[in-house]
Amino acid sequence: MRQAVFLLLLTVVSGHVSLHHPSVYDPEVYDDGHRDCNKASDPLDGLTFDQWWWHGYLHNPPIDRPDNVFELPANGQAKAWISSSRTYTPYGWPDRVKPNPEAIIEPFSESPYVKNNNIHTNNRSDVAGCVLGIAYKSDRFQVKPEDFVIFSVAHDCPARWLQTFNIPNLPACPNNMCQCAWFWVHKSYGGTDQIYMTPFQCRVTNADPNAAAVDVGRARAPRKCWNPAYCTMGPRNPMYWMNKERNNMHEPNLYAPTYSTLYGFPDGAQNDIFVNTNTVNYTPKPFPQEDKCGNSPSRIVSSGANGTQILRQNDYLVSPNCKYHLWFGGDGALYLGYPDHQKTLWDINFYWSTNNNPGGSGWVASITDDGDVIIQNSAGQRRWTSPMTNRVGKAPYRLELTNDGQIILFDACGIDLWESYWSDQREQNWVGPFNPDPPIWKTFKPNTSGGSSSTSGSSSGSSTTGSSSSGSSSGSSTSGSSSGSSTSGGNGGSSSLMMATDLRGCDYSNTYPGSYTACQSQCINDTRCKAWAYTCDAGCWLKDSVPTQVITGNTCVTSGVVDRSGGGGVNMGSIDVNTDRWGADIGTAHADSAQMCQAMCFKNPACMAWSWETCNDHTCWMKGNGFRAPAPASCFTSGAITAPRNRLMMKSH
Repeated sequence: MRQAVFLLLLTVVSGHVSLHHPSVYDPEVYDDGHRDCNKASDPLDGLTFDQWWWHGYLHNPPIDRPDNVFELPANGQAKAWISSSRTYTPYGWPDRVKPNPEAIIEPFSESPYVKNNNIHTNNRSDVAGCVLGIAYKSDRFQVKPEDFVIFSVAHDCPARWLQTFNIPNLPACPNNMCQCAWFWVHKSYGGTDQIYMTPFQCRVTNADPNAAAVDVGRARAPRKCWNPAYCTMGPRNPMYWMNKERNNMHEPNLYAPTYSTLYGFPDGAQNDIFVNTNTVNYTPKPFPQEDKCGNSPSRIVSSGANGTQILRQNDYLVSPNCKYHLWFGGDGALYLGYPDHQKTLWDINFYWSTNNNPGGSGWVASITDDGDVIIQNSAGQRRWTSPMTNRVGKAPYRLELTNDGQIILFDACGIDLWESYWSDQREQNWVGPFNPDPPIWKTFKPNTSGGSSSTSGSSSGSSTTGSSSSGSSSGSSTSGSSSGSSTSGGNGGSSSLMMATDLRGCDYSNTYPGSYTACQSQCINDTRCKAWAYTCDAGCWLKDSVPTQVITGNTCVTSGVVDRSGGGGVNMGSIDVNTDRWGADIGTAHADSAQMCQAMCFKNPACMAWSWETCNDHTCWMKGNGFRAPAPASCFTSGAITAPRNRLMMKSH
């Protein structure tokens, strides 16, 4: 039977979050004279190592009493109080503890929880996750930052007074004592960029004597992986960021790293952190074949590898799907954007702290033998160096311009060391507690004694691509429309059906027909209506254009997009979210939805497949024979026409 223990988290009255429990290192000890204390809630940014490490409380151990060690039941659960002050916990004033502490009150932004806690959110979708980490050393003075390994992740945190953390099959602690810490990084709005770390004493209970050890020796700093196929998982250290010394995260201001799927963290117990479950490849292997758009290179490599080793000032990389270029500007900076070299998505000026223009000309980009991507002029003066990539991987290295519109640095093991961002902050907008674990990730059964874990899915830590699942999983937040069933109606239209999905905005009518099917019919039969959303508490909303804001995860909402282009509601083929079928383009057009792009392709006898760009201008790329097999691509939804055209075209008239 799973056991539950209670761990206490707290926020400052002015609004910051901290873990509170008698096991916490805190100068404000747990006694009757400190019921309203909150020093451990202070955020950490701009500090020296001695100031931020251990929250500055390395010399403030808990009071020596029986409850000063927090217990972690192996394969069990720990519950955490999150409140505005120790006042509202059983360690403050028990009569002030909020009712129903595990519930989330909606609307979230107006709930007592949010009003009592400055957790830097405008709504619940802005919650970005918090974690627990463990160091297998009983002496706190021997613990180093790289000794902590994240073992439990709660994506929907902080969001409730009492939060549950799932604990994997941790082995016993040395001398029956470990050191643990609670970590949180909020998204980059609603406050200063900062981290939170609250250390506490802990021990593992009910430990299996044969449980495998945590693979701490191979733990690495988390790295962003927009495309889940590139995520390197396994044991990870916490995120140390925004301080003067010993950071392990390179993100600049306004691009906060988060304990989320964007950084390869599945929700719940981290079952792949053990020596017998860590499947990350640490052995160098040959680079995969370079995919190209025509003869244009899509990568540069370091010495010791075959391929383009230097990108010169008049050269540029082209993504394999021909949609993105990486080129030099006149200022010696690298720019990533579209083939017209006008609209950019990213450039090295993004990293202002490592950007130093010495002037000159003859700019070249290359990769050093230590794994740094560098830009230098003809005199050898450096313009830019990739952040935190020096000697963290194994040579040789390759820098890829991907079909997602990013550059990613991989080492010889296929581990992602660094990837670019987008200037439109799409990563920050995408992160949220409802994003499901990508189906391409491995699914781990709990770690078992002396054996290996059972897994399914694509292996982590590789740079290979595979087909992601069709459709959008419940709980994700996406742009564009997900696939669903289709219903035909009058006025030559049909509508998709997207359960637990809210298409927000563009409303022109609100009625109360009593069911989502009636709402769907209203939209199909109204030629002005392009999309609809039905909520169980606010009725039917008809929309005169297809909204770009799509929120999923609320089972009270059902939505759909109407297609009047002639498909007639028939099944023309799959609609695969987060995939691209690149190559063999025969034309482009604007489409308001994936269904519309599919219908455009279906009506063109020469079109065999299509890709709809979801992150930028919603371009529909129609493709003839010779397109590539579906590959993961986070900003695309695509499909192939599989229906017999002649019969279906006749049926649609």
